[in-house]
Amino acid sequence: TNTLGLLWVIVLNTALGYGMYVWLLQRMSVVDFTFGGIANPIAGIVSGLLLLGENFTPLQYSLMVGMIVMSLLPQILTSLRARKEAITV
Repeated sequence: TNTLGLLWVIVLNTALGYGMYVWLLQRMSVVDFTFGGIANPIAGIVSGLLLLGENFTPLQYSLMVGMIVMSLLPQILTSLRARKEAITV
């Protein structure tokens, strides 16, 4: 067993990652934090493309774009509501 690799996964990826997640969530609104939740899958997709040479089908790309748009939808709706309220006031 690669002890150093296991230690990396346990300490840095898990403990530090979730610690930062909770710390940020306490300081940001859920709507503002939404993009942080989608950044990890985007980084995984880009890393897979660049480092591993993975190929995706058009359907997979469509699903990825849909997931990104849906995760950003709360922020978009909040911005539109704020703009509408600013115009009516």
